[in-house]
Amino acid sequence: MLSSSELREVLSDLAECGILSELGARKFYIAHPINVYILASYYAQSLEDPLFILDVGCNIGYGSRVMSYLLSKKGRKFKIVGIDIDNNSLSFARKFSPQIEFKLIDILDSDNIMREFNRESFNIIIASEIIEHLPREYVKKFFENMEYLLKENGILVISTPEKYAYDLFAYTEDHINEMTIFELRRFIEDETRFAIVDHLGTAFNKIAIIKLLTQAGMSARYKEERRKFNLFTQILRGAIFNILFPILPDSLLMRSLPFDDITKMLILMKRRYLPRRVEEALARGEIPTFQIVVLRRKLKKFPESGKN
Repeated sequence: MLSSSELREVLSDLAECGILSELGARKFYIAHPINVYILASYYAQSLEDPLFILDVGCNIGYGSRVMSYLLSKKGRKFKIVGIDIDNNSLSFARKFSPQIEFKLIDILDSDNIMREFNRESFNIIIASEIIEHLPREYVKKFFENMEYLLKENGILVISTPEKYAYDLFAYTEDHINEMTIFELRRFIEDETRFAIVDHLGTAFNKIAIIKLLTQAGMSARYKEERRKFNLFTQILRGAIFNILFPILPDSLLMRSLPFDDITKMLILMKRRYLPRRVEEALARGEIPTFQIVVLRRKLKKFPESGKN
């Protein structure tokens, strides 16, 4: 992935072209979306030139710009198309990144998509922070259109908030379809013809873990000062935990978290009613505020129908 110096270069490019100024206070919220495009550029390494890239819900084009910058530095041959339903945002996108093609297209409008694009037009599609804005009944249509547009062996990268962690800190009115890690995974596996290549998380938040634990009746706190233990002390502390809590799965999971960050023990009220979301958070060690899923098509060849 990118080094800190390369990331500074990316942000400098966004500043120089004027995107960061246009975003204003919103610029503080683009760190996660930028990660999505960096990840997509990483997966692009496995694909041959020329690359055809679709940025769904491109907004004012900062993600498309990041992708263009990274691929240009590597000497790749590519074409990027950004689509959005907001013409005002697209006007800014064209101003900031004239080398990229931007179109006014609704990703749920299948007829318009088929008029604008041939089947299997793109080998990389990025849809950052899209599906949480779609009613659940339209999400399947979204994936069907992604399948139509994606080339065989192409990569689809989507990102969306993790429902429980995100809702602890923010309420966004137009987020009508946030999903947990497990809900999103189940939906993709049961309702789409995509295979999951990677399921990742960003913006890991220890405070979110603590809130989930306290909601479950457990006392937990975040320590500002790191405490380091020598090997003997670490072994002794581990042994004490194994003796005191030999068969409690939740305490074993808690021990997998660093001693420096959360006080591990404490009292769990009504253990049998421990919310499943807390088990999920602990099982992952940390809980991400946003999740990223990298997908490939399961179906290699389409039936003979539709535009070719």
